[in-house]
Amino acid sequence: MFASLLEKIGHIDASVVLWAEKVRMPGLFDFFKFTTYAGTIAVTAIIAVITSIALIRQRKRIYILYLWLAYVGAEVTTWAIKYMVNRPRPEIIAGVREFNPSFPSGHATAVTSIALYITYVLVKSSSNIKTKTSCVIGAFSIITFVSFSRIYLNLHYLSDVVFGFLIGLLWVSIACCFCEKSLSKIQGERCGRNR
Repeated sequence: MFASLLEKIGHIDASVVLWAEKVRMPGLFDFFKFTTYAGTIAVTAIIAVITSIALIRQRKRIYILYLWLAYVGAEVTTWAIKYMVNRPRPEIIAGVREFNPSFPSGHATAVTSIALYITYVLVKSSSNIKTKTSCVIGAFSIITFVSFSRIYLNLHYLSDVVFGFLIGLLWVSIACCFCEKSLSKIQGERCGRNR
């Protein structure tokens, strides 16, 4: 059963690689080559640091620990799986290159963990439905563009990107769950003092 599933995934991955090859054009190639940098460790780590500073200034320090839990947890999980599975990347094309294993996509993981956690904080902080909706749409747009760039540049298979997204989503879910418990505990303590 597992072998059959892997075979199906392999067929889908191969089909997507062939499709990406057909739609690859110079202008779009340059666009996605630029877009893909948004998912690098350097960029996502800088965003995490800037977000932490912003949360300190807004006196929302409680969110910082869980931001880093989501981000670091997702990164450690991804890199551990990368070297356990050690899947080769698709065929290298001119102008782009990566030197580590393909599965799962570190870019998809990083951008998902950061974008979704920041969205969680922004949605919690706003009472405006339009603002909340814009944050969610914005986050998923960024995740989609960065993740698709990895396939378009032939740096990852579709399954690499999907699993990268799922790892990021898992760690954001864990972080948000712990954050909600901490916020409830703080709220309970405040209510206790005000009695």
